Amino acid sequence: MKNLLTRIEVLEMKKIILVLVCICLVISLTSCSANQDKSALVQYLHNISPNNTDVYFYTQGDDGNRKFLPNNDVQVLADILAGIESRHITEYEENGAGNSPDYGLHLIVDGVDWGIYQVDFVNGKSGTVFRDKSWWIESEDLSVFMLSLLVDSRDLSSD
Repeated sequence: MKNLLTRIEVLEMKKIILVLVCICLVISLTSCSANQDKSALVQYLHNISPNNTDVYFYTQGDDGNRKFLPNNDVQVLADILAGIESRHITEYEENGAGNSPDYGLHLIVDGVDWGIYQVDFVNGKSGTVFRDKSWWIESEDLSVFMLSLLVDSRDLSSD
């Protein structure tokens, strides 16, 4: 009788262990997908150059305008983006619905439209959507660059 109880206990323990392994597998697969998307975003940022990218800066509102950046500004942007590492990027759950950025960068990289925009949220100053996910980009250099373009665009509109 004692051996029978031990066998039942062992079977129950195996079931519990199997369930825990399945849970861990699901969690790790989900995490891998997010990490792969983040790594792909970082690689995408690092591949931007004046040779494959057209960029224009835009503003929203009544005085909204857009200005294509010259190659030297695209190179400055490429240098800034090349310095962004995985630790500077965080996925956020909110899709930004209802958020209308005041300004941003519209990039056309190898014929594909993409953007980086100003965000007034706590976790970052810039945001993007990549692979249908929203991401914070925490880069003071990027924020300063975009703000300088904003100041330049306002100076141009007041002339």
